[in-house]
Amino acid sequence: MPGVPGSYVFSDWVAPECLRLLTNMLAMCGYANWDYEKEFDREFAVGESVRVKYPQLFTVTDGQTYNPQAIQRINTTVTLDQWMQIGFEWDSLERALKLERSEAEISKQYLTPAMRKMAQEAESRFSLFVYLNTNNVVGALGTTPTSYQTYSAATTRMWENAGLDASEKYGMFLTPQMQESAIAASIAYFNPGSELSRAWKRGYIGQYANADWFTSMSLRSHTTGIIATQANFKVSGAGQSGSSLLVACGTGDTFKAGDHISIANVNNVNPMTLLSTNRVKHFIITAATTGVASAATLQIYPSIIGPGSPYQNVDALAADQALITFWPGTTIVDGSAKTGVLGAALNDQAFFMAGAKIANPKESSVEIAAQHQDDDTGIAIAFVRAFDPVERRWINRFDSLIGFGNAYGDRCAVLIGSQQ
Repeated sequence: MPGVPGSYVFSDWVAPECLRLLTNMLAMCGYANWDYEKEFDREFAVGESVRVKYPQLFTVTDGQTYNPQAIQRINTTVTLDQWMQIGFEWDSLERALKLERSEAEISKQYLTPAMRKMAQEAESRFSLFVYLNTNNVVGALGTTPTSYQTYSAATTRMWENAGLDASEKYGMFLTPQMQESAIAASIAYFNPGSELSRAWKRGYIGQYANADWFTSMSLRSHTTGIIATQANFKVSGAGQSGSSLLVACGTGDTFKAGDHISIANVNNVNPMTLLSTNRVKHFIITAATTGVASAATLQIYPSIIGPGSPYQNVDALAADQALITFWPGTTIVDGSAKTGVLGAALNDQAFFMAGAKIANPKESSVEIAAQHQDDDTGIAIAFVRAFDPVERRWINRFDSLIGFGNAYGDRCAVLIGSQQ
């Protein structure tokens, strides 16, 4: 009968209720791009990928003579490799004497706490992906911003990269200390969200300058690598392009995934006009490495693409011995590391996120096997309950499979340096 813990409640109510709770609690994940979740319209195994093609870009040529251009399609991938699970169990005595009976009690005691934890895990994993795949950075690592100018600089970066237009909203995610320093004194500027669903979003502050502002505990801390003499950190070889960069450095200098660099006289260009923004291009190091024999090869994002390509992202390729700035905007002492937390500004064109159904047992082989998928995001919650006759325990587990991919992180996301 309705309200009694059993097949009715757990197959027809618990799984969809958990899905509703999970999707409503997501904050940063709400600014991911879910457009390709339809590509995952089948049961997936962990680690599977879908390749997503970027739109073809063209250059405009001059003159009346026909001048065809080669099709140069580039792509990215979304990999379903983030398996999240919550499991719990009860024995026969607990079921008989202690288990709650109503849907309200079950939701309060089990479902809401479980989905809050799963939502936080999804936020934390997406935040890690954003932190490791966002090349633009403003502010200073280790220093908490105290004015709106730093946050405005993040918006400016997105404008210059054609990653934002006047009507587009984006998310601004701050640490509690950033919120205290920059927002609390001017809370009157913020307007409450008009959507009732905003009440579910954890850390929601309000809306200002066309952005939704959040306080987040999912933001990542970073400790930089160490360069003994930054004046010796230079490009080794002119005209380099692509996703790796050969550099001169000190033997033993360390570079970490998540470190940022810029190169002298290698400026950013607007991807539509291909005109220089007159700001140095930012790159993020994607794999840790150490200087050997006064040299290192850095793996970087985005790839360096020079003039002549419709995908051009710099106004010129680097000259030989061009000086490289380690962590633009942050003062780092030679031979020392610096630590800080990175806030983030992004919109839903920066990163892909997808959910998919997972293989679930047939209900005939277990007590309950149910799976429900959100139509908008593709996130699915699979619930299984099985009885262990040896221990006389009911085993319950919730599973969800998600994945991430880089869409237009170079245009539509900016990290904001702050204090630890």
